[in-house]
Amino acid sequence: MDKKLFFSYLYLIIAIFLWATIEIAMSLIQDNTTPILINFLRFFIGGISLLFYNILTRNTQTLKNLIKTFPKSYLIASFFGLTIGMTLFAYGTSMTEPFLAAAIISSNPLLISTYMILFKGEKRSFKKIFGIILGFIGMIMIITDFKFKDFLQTEYMIGNILVFIGTALWCVDLIIGKTLLEKTKENEDNFKVTSLDFNIVTFLASSLFMIPLLTLPGEFTILINQNLRTWLILLYLGILATGVSYLLFFKGISKMEASKGINLVYLKPIFATTLSFVIFKTNPSLFFYIGCTIEVLALIIISYEKSPK
Repeated sequence: MDKKLFFSYLYLIIAIFLWATIEIAMSLIQDNTTPILINFLRFFIGGISLLFYNILTRNTQTLKNLIKTFPKSYLIASFFGLTIGMTLFAYGTSMTEPFLAAAIISSNPLLISTYMILFKGEKRSFKKIFGIILGFIGMIMIITDFKFKDFLQTEYMIGNILVFIGTALWCVDLIIGKTLLEKTKENEDNFKVTSLDFNIVTFLASSLFMIPLLTLPGEFTILINQNLRTWLILLYLGILATGVSYLLFFKGISKMEASKGINLVYLKPIFATTLSFVIFKTNPSLFFYIGCTIEVLALIIISYEKSPK
């Protein structure tokens, strides 16, 4: 493995490890804050930190061009993917176990693959379809724990469903971003939009969309009455788990095939479960491990699918 590829994998692994801490960090402050505040501050702080990095390290002209030229793309991505999707995810995380939420959101490569086959005309092969179906079987196993009779009464079921819906909407942000980056990359006469530009704009736009939610009863009062511990965790979520992690993820994925980088997300539930063992002394069921194993196998199958010539 050459040096550049080694560092690409290193950046991706660090980014995914940081993502694996999001659900745990949220659970540590859920009694002192609200999902709306967590989501707002996470993307506002993350967007500001990336913007600061952008100003310090590179020309901001492509960022300005993105804002002027593709408003429809980033507004849809930020509203549905980050504002609605990640708010539902935050609510769901507060109603379930951190390792379950981490496992569910790590299914996003499966959801993206399904979308690309149905709407973008990707090759429909038996191997790819089998991998997608297998991945969703693993997902159902993790969410239901095979307790189908208690589906609506299970302790964490509502939270798991909200996390899954939030994840599906979050994929809108990823898909629009991927499409926009490819579109500007193929047009040699046009300016190039970078993933850093796209994340800065969508993070800050979603923060603006969430400002009206801060007027709901109790939200602003809770915001101004946070203790130091909660603020430190919120800063961690915004700067490291959102800003730095996205920066490292796209820095790593830029040096390899996108599919390979995205499929490394299967490491997230492994990291999250290990952290959950250490911090919360949790004990997942056998079906959780089987479901995670099935998801990993499904992601590997999709990852090794050959592209059409």
